[in-house]
Amino acid sequence: MLVSHSEYYVIRLFHLRQGRRYFKKVTVAGTTTLHHRYIYRGYLQIACVDCTRSGHPALWLVTWAPSQPTATRPLAIQKDGTWFTYGYDITKNICEVFGQHGYIRTAYSYAPFGAVTESGDVTQPFQWSSEHYDSELDLVYYNYRHYSPTLGRFLSRDPIEEIDGMNLFSFLKNIPTLSSDLLGLIFFKRKVPCTSDEIQKGREGCKKGEKILVLEKTYCESICFCFWELRMIIPWCKDPCRRIRNRISEHQEKLSAYIENPDKYDHRGILKNASPEIRASIIARRVAHLNREIKAFSMELLNCRKEHGFT
Repeated sequence: MLVSHSEYYVIRLFHLRQGRRYFKKVTVAGTTTLHHRYIYRGYLQIACVDCTRSGHPALWLVTWAPSQPTATRPLAIQKDGTWFTYGYDITKNICEVFGQHGYIRTAYSYAPFGAVTESGDVTQPFQWSSEHYDSELDLVYYNYRHYSPTLGRFLSRDPIEEIDGMNLFSFLKNIPTLSSDLLGLIFFKRKVPCTSDEIQKGREGCKKGEKILVLEKTYCESICFCFWELRMIIPWCKDPCRRIRNRISEHQEKLSAYIENPDKYDHRGILKNASPEIRASIIARRVAHLNREIKAFSMELLNCRKEHGFT
C-alpha cells in the first residue's frame, strides 16, 4: 500500500501480489471523494468502476490495439457513454484524443521526461508512454513501479537490481526521446532509421528460428526494435537468457580485474597487512569463488538454452 497524505488529504493505492494496482482511494477531511476499482486482462487495464456510487458504474472502458501481438497501446476509450480514439508519437505517448467525428478533442505535449501540458475538454487517464497517469499524485503507473515525470525517475528500485546498470531508479537510461518502457521493467530502444534491408533480414532470420538470432544478439535486438516500430515485434528475437549472460560477463570481468590487481579490491586492508602465505591463500580463495560463480552461471545458462530450445 502506497499512502500519500497531508493533514486533510489522503491518497491510498492498494496493489495485488502481481504488482497490479486494484484500487485508488482519496479521502479529504475524512470523507471519501474518489474510490476507483480497476479491472485487468493480464496487465492491461480494461475498465475502471466508481465505488462511491451505487451499482459501481464503469467510469471508462478501454480497448487495446489488436494489431500488436503484445498490446501496449490503447486503441480507444469509452467515457461518459462516448467512444474516443487515440493518436500517438513514435515512443507511444498519447498525443491526441479524437472524438467520434474525427476532430481532436484533447491534445497533449510533453517535456523530455514526461511532464505534460494538455488542452481540450476530454479528461482521460492514459497519457505518457500510454500508461495510467494519476493527476492527484503527478505519477505515471507502470504496473510494477510508479514514475515521476517531474523528477524524471522511478520512485522504487529496479527489481533486477544492478544487473542492468548501477542507477536503479533511472528511466529509460535517461534517453526517453528515443525509447519506451513496458511495465516499468523492460526498456525498448528505437533504432533510427530502420532500413528496408534490415527489416527484410530480420524477417528472414526470425523465420529460420531463434538459434541464428541468439548468436547475433546485438544485431537481433536492433532488428526486433525495427519490428517494434512496425507493430510487428517478434517475441522470440529477444534473448531469454540475457540476464544470465550478463552475470557471466560481469563475473569474468571481476575475475580478470582481480587477478590483475587484487590490492585494488582490498578495501579493508587485509592483503596489505597479511604475510605472503596468507595473502596468497586469500587471493586463491577469492579466485576460486569467482570461478565457481562463473561455472554455476554457465550451468544455469546451459539449462536456460535447453529450456528455450537452443542447441
